[in-house]
Amino acid sequence: MIEDGEVRGSMRVIVGKPTAATPVVKSTIYSATLNPYWHVPGDLARTLIAPRVLKQGPSYLRDRGYQILSDFSADARVLDAADIDWEAVADGRATVHVRQLPGPANSMGKVKFGFGNADGIFLHDTPRKELFEGADRNLSAGCVRVEDADRLTRWLLGQSAGGASKTPEQDVPLPSPVPIAIMYLDTADRVQLAGL
Repeated sequence: MIEDGEVRGSMRVIVGKPTAATPVVKSTIYSATLNPYWHVPGDLARTLIAPRVLKQGPSYLRDRGYQILSDFSADARVLDAADIDWEAVADGRATVHVRQLPGPANSMGKVKFGFGNADGIFLHDTPRKELFEGADRNLSAGCVRVEDADRLTRWLLGQSAGGASKTPEQDVPLPSPVPIAIMYLDTADRVQLAGL
């Protein structure tokens, strides 16, 4: 976190695994989304969600706050998971739109920060805080999970991510736009960056 040319803070992150590497991005953050939904990407609905529904039944979805939707529009209908051919989804012969509701299990955590990019990448919170302890933190499906989302939210917005309202998808504009650069640095790059 750089402000007025000085490093104001830093934190660990989790980036995309080798098969879904986080892209190099230069963009701008304009807002935060409190209590975000997680719109599960189609490939993860096929490779992660469908096999677990086949193994554990629809209770897997219910227990983790997942909904099956007609699409991802604002007026999407919630569908009955029992009406879905989960074998066809797992085999790639059918697609589903899966959304995870806000709450303690939500993969986006309490807040996400969107910014223009062609890959649907966000900075976001996570309920899996223990993953930040590992040396290898290339574990995500491409997004960047941040170690202390509440601290980042306070820095960007001047308020905590844990607001009183539980309303889903609360978009809160930043007081002013903040540039973001996602890049991979080696040791020499880190030394040069520290000298800014």
